[in-house]
Amino acid sequence: MSDHTMIAKKILRGFFLICFLFGLIVLILLFTFGPQRLIIESNPKPSDAIIVLSGNEGRLAHAVELYEEDLADTIILSNSTEKGTKPEEAIKRGVDEEHIIEEKKATSTYDNAVYSRELMKKHELDSAIVVTSNYHSRRSKFTFERVFVEEEIELSFSAAPSYYDPDDGLTKREAQTVFSEWVKLIGYFPVYMFG
Repeated sequence: MSDHTMIAKKILRGFFLICFLFGLIVLILLFTFGPQRLIIESNPKPSDAIIVLSGNEGRLAHAVELYEEDLADTIILSNSTEKGTKPEEAIKRGVDEEHIIEEKKATSTYDNAVYSRELMKKHELDSAIVVTSNYHSRRSKFTFERVFVEEEIELSFSAAPSYYDPDDGLTKREAQTVFSEWVKLIGYFPVYMFG
């Protein structure tokens, strides 16, 4: 074996070791400091609309509470074809049918923001409360603020309670959520940098 081959192998091993150690440090930091950082503080302000992101029924229940508190007259159901954000469910919970705007195309948080922005402009709505689960609130806020950056639409955010409670230690499901949410959040950076 030549000296060049041995040197190349040592460099390659060193590179993989550095990558492994870096990944290990990132995972330790992620699971030490990351769980609480997924949740943003709720700050719902009186608005023209409440945007409910699909995902689970707790989001709609929380949005209806805000609606009943007269924080908004209109509810936008983003991806209203999915269980948890169907108009029938909102009506059963006491939302007037004429106060519901359906959005049926979203398949991601980014789509939720893009299509909600289109509906806000179409219906001449100037402000909204974005409702999602607590663990999804950081990524939703990040996404909506970037999609709405050039609009004169004021956004506030309200996190619906869910199974996710990082203060009492992480269950397997919560640990998977932490990993998944941070991977998705980091994955969104190129979309906004280059897209």
